[in-house]
Amino acid sequence: MTHHSVDLSTGWIRVETRSGPVLGRCGDTVQTFLGLPFAAPPVGPLRFKSPAPVQPWTSPRRADNFAPACPHLHYFDPTERGADVMDEDCLALNVWTPAADRSRRPVMVWIHGGGNVGGSARNSQYDGARLARRGDVVVVTIQYRLGVLGFLEFSDIGGEDFAGGGNAALLDVIQALEWVRDNVLAFGGDPGNVTVFGESAGADHVQRLMVAPRAQGLFHRAIIQSGILTDLHPRERSAHNAALLLQTSGMSLRELQDLPWPALLALAERTGFVFPWCKPNLDGVVLHEQPRHGLAHGRCAPVPVLIGTTLEETRYFSAVCADPDDPGMTPEAFSDGILGDPASLVPFFGDESQRVIDLYLKAYPSRHEAAVALSTDGLIRVMSTRFAAACSESQPTWMYLFGFRSPVKGRTGQDYGAYHSIEIPFVFGNDGPEAQTVTAPRAQWGSLSDQMMDAWTAFARSGDPNTPSLPYWPRYDTARRATMALDLPCAVVDDPRGDERAAWDGVPLETRRYWPSCLR
Repeated sequence: MTHHSVDLSTGWIRVETRSGPVLGRCGDTVQTFLGLPFAAPPVGPLRFKSPAPVQPWTSPRRADNFAPACPHLHYFDPTERGADVMDEDCLALNVWTPAADRSRRPVMVWIHGGGNVGGSARNSQYDGARLARRGDVVVVTIQYRLGVLGFLEFSDIGGEDFAGGGNAALLDVIQALEWVRDNVLAFGGDPGNVTVFGESAGADHVQRLMVAPRAQGLFHRAIIQSGILTDLHPRERSAHNAALLLQTSGMSLRELQDLPWPALLALAERTGFVFPWCKPNLDGVVLHEQPRHGLAHGRCAPVPVLIGTTLEETRYFSAVCADPDDPGMTPEAFSDGILGDPASLVPFFGDESQRVIDLYLKAYPSRHEAAVALSTDGLIRVMSTRFAAACSESQPTWMYLFGFRSPVKGRTGQDYGAYHSIEIPFVFGNDGPEAQTVTAPRAQWGSLSDQMMDAWTAFARSGDPNTPSLPYWPRYDTARRATMALDLPCAVVDDPRGDERAAWDGVPLETRRYWPSCLR
């Protein structure tokens, strides 16, 4: 059977998939296939349900344009902005490959972030061409349902047909991985060597895949970039939210399924279903236990793990999202929200709250820097070090800390610094206008992007990120806590900011129920 053919006169390449033939574009060094559906459009009677199989086709399908972004209210990139690029027919993926030649290259599947309420694979920072070319890997980027379309549990109202719907977004991810298993060989990839990697909400999905029974065997390495790593919602919360949305609408469930998506999103916004309420739940169907429990009891996927954070995650709130015209969104208001009232930290530190605040104030040159460091630790970094420590007991684990600081200034005059998501352009090697708006011109990146692409693709190939372009990178363990500081230059640091990390020992962070309102 012929699995691919190239027409050099037109620049098209034809590949046979399980669903039907597709036509991709041939570049000089990379072949690109965009907008490949992996599930049926989740519309009408399929809305709020597990993804359904895609309907096959027989005529060659052009794959030269991204699928629409999944409908959402929060825009993170010009390439995903506006209703004209959104639609519920969004369950599609994109493939970049050096050649569709059945050569069994490592496969890297990217899961985008966006707090489960925004983002898309259309984001130009996720273009996989440079990563595929430099690492000789197949790069796949996927989309999943967001907000109320991906996280409401209607089975109490609609019956078993809706079972798993509260985790529809995660089931979308799993179905995309099943598509990879069944089809990626025809694109030059190895279905037996798949790395899942993602940032923020995408990193959280990677963690949840590690304990989702249906996902086992679909991936073989995991990269977790700046995951929030909170506990799953109880099933009851997702079911309650579903019932509340239905009650607010005044409709039947069937009518709600047929409501045009712009009206549904407006209804969701009025009802208050935005971040952080939209996330997977412990439903006993898709997810049976909290990831930290599964890891502790040896029930996580036994795959190598690469995990890390940026140095100043919460500058995303204090600089990138800050608004000088909103008194509640200035750097000063951010600092007051974290450090202004020791009583707000008593649920974490008890009588030690003021001592911990003083520890951070002494370690940093300004009150704002101290607030960024404390909130970065409590919101993301400490959870990541805990997850790395737990993984290191049973599987190969490596940890990084991304410290390259963007000199770009936000609207309040604060540098963006090493904020949440800054590492993404370096991982993909993309320095387009969107990336340079928040990072720096590529000339200022030095060799950091090349080093990261080498490490990420080395990890995808062998389960070990060591590469000649970096210093030797030891595995993470709780004795040394060796961490690769990704910066100019890169260096291995043992237990970076160890005194601050240790201040959180024993503090229960998993549910975040006590966080100051500016970080919930």
